[in-house]
Amino acid sequence: GGIAIFNSGTITNSSITNNIVNDTAKVPNTACEGGGIWANATSTTITGCTITGNSCTSPLSASGGGLSANFVGKIEGCTIENNSCSNGNGGGIESNSSTIVSCIIANNSALGSGSGGGISANYPTAIIDCSIFNNSASGYGGGVYVWGTGSTITNSTIANNVSKTSSTPDRIQLYVKTNAPGTCFVTNTVLTGAVANGNPVYGSTIVSGYSFTLKNCASDGNELYTIASAQFAKITSFAGVSSNSTQLNEISTADWSLLGNSPLINAGITDTTGLHIPKVDLQGAARISINVIDVGAYEYMSRRFVTVLGAGDK
Repeated sequence: GGIAIFNSGTITNSSITNNIVNDTAKVPNTACEGGGIWANATSTTITGCTITGNSCTSPLSASGGGLSANFVGKIEGCTIENNSCSNGNGGGIESNSSTIVSCIIANNSALGSGSGGGISANYPTAIIDCSIFNNSASGYGGGVYVWGTGSTITNSTIANNVSKTSSTPDRIQLYVKTNAPGTCFVTNTVLTGAVANGNPVYGSTIVSGYSFTLKNCASDGNELYTIASAQFAKITSFAGVSSNSTQLNEISTADWSLLGNSPLINAGITDTTGLHIPKVDLQGAARISINVIDVGAYEYMSRRFVTVLGAGDK
């Protein structure tokens, strides 16, 4: 729609906005992908970009409303919001064997029969230090949909996403499709579901599918720690994508960093070797600021402010 990359390329600090891929010809076996960006190269990097308001539509199949990333080396520090695809997967990102680091992915939709409102992760995709919230899928996995083996999700926050596989929307944040061994490994990650009238709703399924391993994760399903709204600075009061300007403003001002009373502070695994966690979190605070890494995409230090007094100040 907006940009196509073959073989190799670099996109840095750019805004990719309001582009459309529209397959009106209904050509069978023809891919309709990448409303904002379509990239197909291991040497490609996409860094510090805003990808918003893009769409990919087809009566047959359209994937990657914001970005279709095939074997992309790294997508890092990007904001991917308000994108959509129809009858395909990945309202925000469709990823095939790519690495996604320190991105905010919110208010994206996979419409029609689509799964993975925020991200559709196919084959070995790595999702690290990302905040994935208030996305919606008509199929499976409101936040993340995983298909294929070897994908990993590390130190991320996946929250208030909705999928609608039946007449009643569910709050499954992560759905893993295949039953092959080693399909998806999730570590140090927050998985919290829908809210009603501003209050969290507990007890429903958060992670579903066939083959996944949760290690040191925090979820409403009590995998490790229960989730309470007081643990986060400023959550959205609704689940799924926005339906009016008030909700859109909530998404744009949401803050999923931890408050000082959160049990997720210093609750991560002590050995982070091989997890490829960035040196700073989504708000620029040093990761592992107080002995042990926190659970989720934010380190508690990101909520601290230091005032330096001058010589004449008291």
